[in-house]
Amino acid sequence: PYGTTYVWSSDFSDLAGFTSIAERLGEQGTVSLLNRYFDRMTKIIQDRHGGYLNKFLGDGIFALFGAPVLQEDHAARAIRAAVECRQDIELFNESLAGEMGEAVRLSCRIGIATGEVMVGNCGSSQRMDYTAIGDCVNLASRLESANKFFGTRILIAGESWRSGGDEKILARPLGEVTVVGRAAAAKVWNVLGPNEQASPQLREACSDFARAVELFQERKFADAIELFEAALKASPGDRPAEIFLDLCRQYAAAPPPENWTGAVELTEK
Repeated sequence: PYGTTYVWSSDFSDLAGFTSIAERLGEQGTVSLLNRYFDRMTKIIQDRHGGYLNKFLGDGIFALFGAPVLQEDHAARAIRAAVECRQDIELFNESLAGEMGEAVRLSCRIGIATGEVMVGNCGSSQRMDYTAIGDCVNLASRLESANKFFGTRILIAGESWRSGGDEKILARPLGEVTVVGRAAAAKVWNVLGPNEQASPQLREACSDFARAVELFQERKFADAIELFEAALKASPGDRPAEIFLDLCRQYAAAPPPENWTGAVELTEK
């Protein structure tokens, strides 16, 4: 039964554009590919980082860190696992290209949030599941989906980054984001990958981007525009920079109301 509150990190991942791949492969081929994918992700999440694989949701994964086994560094484990999963998928894609051609290429989106939840068995009198319920579970799921809007691959809540982020991981703030179904805005970070593998240009672009987000929230839109443009020059096609640049230009032409919070509001799940 429920009865224990844990502070923990949840990790939702989902394969982007998998419907078209499934259509190409057929039922048997799809199941075979998913099993191979889940095997690889299980080794990273569970075996290497001690996460608990709570559920496979179609082509998605719901993992817990910090429960049922208490882990003081649960947020760091979740972040490191997410980065390694993204790296491993690239290696997997190299193998798939040789077997099935370039058309079969996997790409996952990951959302991570940290907070207090209730964990335990939940269900009917005939069937029970060990699961977790809480605001951060919903937030992790929404952040996974928010990757579609931002064109990103790993989005994590601010508390997750504060608790588990370090200089070995390159990440940038996206300011505050209001997701569908949640009234309060959440601080969000975009994890890009291992810092040691990032080019000097990418690090500089991240620095410009972070400062530009601060200026955006301070209503200094003209100054923010310059830095977002610099970030885009260093990293062409960067979707978050394009989104913020468009917002800055809109607000520079027509300032937001006095009660504007600086949060980016998402309208779709």
